Amino acid sequence: MAVKLTGRKMDKAPLSPLRCLLLILNYYVGFAYFYPRWAARITLWLNPWAIQTSSAVLFAFYIWMILFSIIVAFPLFKESWKKLPPLSKVLKNVFFLCIIVYLANIGFSLIASLLSGTASSVNQEGLDQSMKAIPLLTAFITVVYAPIVEETLFRGVFFRCFRGKLNFICSMLISGLMFGSIHIYSSLLAGNFTDAWYLLTYAGIGFILCIAYEQNDSIYPSIMLHFMVNLLGTLAMFL
Repeated sequence: MAVKLTGRKMDKAPLSPLRCLLLILNYYVGFAYFYPRWAARITLWLNPWAIQTSSAVLFAFYIWMILFSIIVAFPLFKESWKKLPPLSKVLKNVFFLCIIVYLANIGFSLIASLLSGTASSVNQEGLDQSMKAIPLLTAFITVVYAPIVEETLFRGVFFRCFRGKLNFICSMLISGLMFGSIHIYSSLLAGNFTDAWYLLTYAGIGFILCIAYEQNDSIYPSIMLHFMVNLLGTLAMFL
């Protein structure tokens, strides 16, 4: 099964500028800045002696982000449902692309590891530590939250909106690089610029997620692919 791209332009994006802005703010401002601080304050309000943010409070905020994304991006999900190909075709496509992601991840991670001189990215190391400390919450974030919220933003907003005006390659590059950047930005802010080599790995995954959207003209296959990739990675950490 080859990776075939349509080459045609997509219709006008179903999300209004306001909806796109709300989704962007929810992620880049809410998730990155406000929500963690609010979660810490609520934790201290519930337990003044707490030394770390409550997992239950964090879980509530992640649920909020999922619901917010689905509600605000409802026109996107509605359009994608109408255009969704037969399930058998989608499953074959997602399974094939999952293998591509796995192989690409190995290749790009090896290159990034050699260039950076590190065994893995800071993001992956943090994920491993989080899985040991709070396994259930980390598994939920990885397998449920990330596929829904990140695909809504990076494929539903960035890729889909640009795809209505630009060709596939340009739209894929924008979406994939922005997706990759969120996995290394904390390292760059901390001055760890060698971690930037792992942009190859994460952006590469983002590119393939764009292919899943492009080939099926629907966000659901990219969510399914993201879910499968993260589920396999999560199971590997538990083994």
